[in-house]
Amino acid sequence: MKTILSFENEELSCLSNTRMIEKIRQSCPDDLITFVSAGDFSSGGSLLTPSREERAKAYVKAGADLVLSLPVASVLGGYGKKEFAGAALAQNLHAPDFRIVIPCVPAAGQTLKDCEKKLRSFAMLMFQEQSGYRSTLTKHLMEMPLRKAQAQTVCECFPEAAELLFCPENRQALWLLDAMLQLYYMPKTQFLAAEEGEAFREDRGLAISFEKNAAAKAAAFLENCSPEQLIDISGSTTQMAARLLEKKADVLCAGSLERITDLLKPAPADRSRLFLLKMILGIRKIQMQICGLHTYVPYCHVCAGNPDRQDQLKQLEEISWIPFIGGQLPAQKAKEDYSYLLEADRKAGELTTA
Repeated sequence: MKTILSFENEELSCLSNTRMIEKIRQSCPDDLITFVSAGDFSSGGSLLTPSREERAKAYVKAGADLVLSLPVASVLGGYGKKEFAGAALAQNLHAPDFRIVIPCVPAAGQTLKDCEKKLRSFAMLMFQEQSGYRSTLTKHLMEMPLRKAQAQTVCECFPEAAELLFCPENRQALWLLDAMLQLYYMPKTQFLAAEEGEAFREDRGLAISFEKNAAAKAAAFLENCSPEQLIDISGSTTQMAARLLEKKADVLCAGSLERITDLLKPAPADRSRLFLLKMILGIRKIQMQICGLHTYVPYCHVCAGNPDRQDQLKQLEEISWIPFIGGQLPAQKAKEDYSYLLEADRKAGELTTA
């Protein structure tokens, strides 16, 4: 059974991700295609739409045989954790005849092989921290989120990177290569030339509803919590907790997560947003530490599957070292062992559909 793994690009629209699956299916009509979804949120804490269930159905219709999603704790663990979890999932599927398909967009006049070579060299720069990479990155982190700072630093070290990293497909390829290097895991990979896709566009109505709902949940948590409870939330700092309690009255009537992140300044908005979401979902520091022990992927959710390939999907589930929640095999032990993380997944579903 030949198995392919590829990843949803959170920067691209559902339609663009669907078209990429169609291209993968055309290039390997008989292989078992497993597609890993980001779930309900981007790694920066933005709501992804349509819902993960709707996107999963579209991906199966386009040619995916199995759509899996990562635990919400992995996605919200901070920039880089989602890709790290994705690479770890690939490693622990334990499929015998397996490869990862990585879409990329070659620059003008560049071959697919040249594009792959450049992206690998950028990833190696990040991994080995060559050419003053660390000092330059540290400087940029004072002004921008990690992913933007990484891309900026790579472009300063390799001027030719600017054109390549302008494309979301190439950025995701770079983050994934970097994650695999961190894991010391280099599986068989196939780079697939793609046309630049359509950027993800926020559904403004759903986003406003989500912001209000999340702000109400944050206010409800804060109303009766202690400083110790705030410090215990993953991503919290002493300064952030103190600021939140100091601004408690303002938070209770903020009306949106964006407004609450403004109240938490000078803490960076992206870190504040991730912290607030983990506060709402009840993800504590000790839980993230345990999640980290499992390379940020203690289990995965089955979002959708091709009914015509149930036997092969069951076989994949049987050999996987990662439990499939919602698959064909019983996963009672995983549900018991990771009940705290599954509760966060459940709350995330409620938060995004309310």
